[in-house]
Amino acid sequence: QNFEVDNLEGTLSAGQEEVGTILFKAVEEAKLEQVVEIEVEDAEDRGLVDLELLNLELKAEGFFIKTELSGFDNEENFFDFGDVQVAHQMEKAFKLENQGIYPIRYSCDILRKQFKNVFRIDPNKGTLAPNEEIEIKVIFCSNGEIFLKSTPSRKEIVLKIIESHSGEVFEEHRIRLRVNSQFSQFSLNPMRSLNFSAIIFGETKTKYFQITNTGLFDFHFLICDKKDRVMAVDELQKLIDQGNPFENSQQNAKNQKNKKQVEAPNELVNQYIRLEPKQGYIPKDSSLKIRIDFFSDTRFLMEQPLQILVSNRDSTKEPHGTEYLVLGEACVPGIDTNNFNSIFEEQMVVPSLNSTGLNIQDVVNANVFATEENTFFFGQLIPSKFPEGTQERFKLSNSGKVPANVRCEVRPLFNSCELFNFEVTPAKMVINPIEFA
Repeated sequence: QNFEVDNLEGTLSAGQEEVGTILFKAVEEAKLEQVVEIEVEDAEDRGLVDLELLNLELKAEGFFIKTELSGFDNEENFFDFGDVQVAHQMEKAFKLENQGIYPIRYSCDILRKQFKNVFRIDPNKGTLAPNEEIEIKVIFCSNGEIFLKSTPSRKEIVLKIIESHSGEVFEEHRIRLRVNSQFSQFSLNPMRSLNFSAIIFGETKTKYFQITNTGLFDFHFLICDKKDRVMAVDELQKLIDQGNPFENSQQNAKNQKNKKQVEAPNELVNQYIRLEPKQGYIPKDSSLKIRIDFFSDTRFLMEQPLQILVSNRDSTKEPHGTEYLVLGEACVPGIDTNNFNSIFEEQMVVPSLNSTGLNIQDVVNANVFATEENTFFFGQLIPSKFPEGTQERFKLSNSGKVPANVRCEVRPLFNSCELFNFEVTPAKMVINPIEFA
């Protein structure tokens, strides 16, 4: 039942050759030996030819190719790499064992062309001796964002078991993969700039903006002046090399317990702003407020560009980080003292009290301001007619961008012991920008 012979009988003419085929079928694992007798007789029925009796000895062996895969956490030969940062390497491994009695060959390949440059198999082919086991690694590393999830009907890796001598593929194993490779993601609030508006020079104003980690991974960040953005790339790499500060905090505390060391302040300071912290670590689903103090001792319009660098960002879009603009203006408070028509809009304004050649008192009775003398004339008042005195309203305007604290005072031109009959109310006031009092 293991051997089959075709052409069991036939006739050969003189000088003729005929090829006979013997087929071996391995129906069980065993070593077999058998003899095939070949009898030759005269085609004209003159009896057997004893001298032409041939015995053909046959030897064959039937064996099983037995292999075992291990290292998967499931029965579907499924590797889940999970969420992986772009440019970070992750590997999974499984084991292949030859449980047969003869060597076998194997080959392991990525099926889809678009994933051949992100997955690597080590080793991807070889030979296994009987009872030999080998670990095969599936290594993933991508330079861009990729999402892959194999379906049961479409798998990404094929492992072929090959018989050593014949090269026949004995069986195939399909391996499914899942991976989600992403860059770091973050948002800023306010989004692109922080505006301090106007402040009074010499004062300090504080504002905050927030960095929120909206991605899948923790990240380091570094904030620098835009002109230092090239050097900041190397500084950020040093932060990355230090690892997770939360994991290292206990170890660092032990190392520095008996060591006096002054740490550099975690702030960015220039002529106009103080920013804190300038660098740090933000876990996923977390946020951090960045404080900025704006100050100036002179009148100044500030446009301070900053660069925010985040680890594992998409450097093809923003190689030196995200630009963030800080705006502000330091102003000198003041009121309008030159527009006399506005100040004395309820009175009369003339160039001089004597500009007409006549005494102004003969022309205008009262309530006139002379610009040349810088004098306001109430006119001649009879005390009996004005027992409570008289008053006039002047308009003070703040055309600036910051509130103005105004103190009003009326003083005599010369030191005199005579009774001074003028007073101003209110003596103090605050005039907001683009308003008047």
